[in-house]
Amino acid sequence: MTGGLRWRMVAVFGVVALFAYLAIANFVPKEDRVVSGFWPDDGLRLGLDLQGGIHWVVGVAIEDAINHELVFVQENMREDLGEGELSTIDIVVDGNALRVQSSEPADLARARAAADDSGVLQESASQDGVVEYILTDSWTQEIRERTMMQVLEVLRRRINDPVRGIPDSVVTRQGADRVLVQIPGGQIDRGRARELLKSTGFLEFKIVKDRADDEDRLQARYPDGWPEETEVVVERDPETDSVVSAYLVSNSADLTGDYLEDARVGFDQQQRPLVNFRFNPEGGRQFGEITEQNIGALLAIILDKDVYSAPSIKSRITTRGQITGRFSSQEAADLAVVLRAGALSVPVVIEEERTVGPALG
Repeated sequence: MTGGLRWRMVAVFGVVALFAYLAIANFVPKEDRVVSGFWPDDGLRLGLDLQGGIHWVVGVAIEDAINHELVFVQENMREDLGEGELSTIDIVVDGNALRVQSSEPADLARARAAADDSGVLQESASQDGVVEYILTDSWTQEIRERTMMQVLEVLRRRINDPVRGIPDSVVTRQGADRVLVQIPGGQIDRGRARELLKSTGFLEFKIVKDRADDEDRLQARYPDGWPEETEVVVERDPETDSVVSAYLVSNSADLTGDYLEDARVGFDQQQRPLVNFRFNPEGGRQFGEITEQNIGALLAIILDKDVYSAPSIKSRITTRGQITGRFSSQEAADLAVVLRAGALSVPVVIEEERTVGPALG
């Protein structure tokens, strides 16, 4: 009995000594810990309650995901009906509803059949040649869950990025459409962390159809309006936020960042920061075809609707490329983090922000 008690006391003492050793290491500067070889490199990791930090509640724009799904269904219905039928049938997405309209009863019946075949629409209203649909309850719930899972995964990859992330952070779901983010530490660049969190990270590559120094000069070339299925994107000076170039491009991407395999910070010959990226094999194949067919054209590299650069295509490019722009090393590093983590399928917004002091621990 005495021997068992003695061993228990030794075990307890050993655990207490270990935690004391790790705790004391926190008060030793990290560079000294690394050099000494005696102290652990990381010390004892403290959570938000012990070292303070940032507490965010982030809202997820679930309604945007529902709208995106309706646009997808709309495009499928148009393909199913074919070009000939579309001359008499109008299919429009209006908020969270899809509206089908035709003055020809037979054409309207065909459109209704296409909507039924989708398997995800239910009729919500019908009057005078106009039928309105919404997504079924079960499919709406599926989209909500799928969107929340995707947002959680992307935010976790960004915050916990192995190169530039913030260790010991917490990213977890809160309710139906919110995410709780807790980032411990009192020396955090709050603005950088906020941008890292909020950036949608949607990367697009588009062949430039026309370019001017600003949007007004570009529009002057099109007095009857922009060509169909095009849009204008601009490149801005990061210091003044003024437009330095306006580009006319297709409203659909030639290639997106979905095929990116990796992104890392690099430097050009003048030591200006840039981001090197690499496509997976399928992305490399598509990128090769796009660049080979458009040698001499400008290729706009667009992130969240802002043009980072629009280099001229000089030869066929496959798996590797670069994003250049007037940004700092920190901005290039954060851009690489966002690209590595992938794009958010919908925007997020910080609804609640609190600073938690270490005194709570």
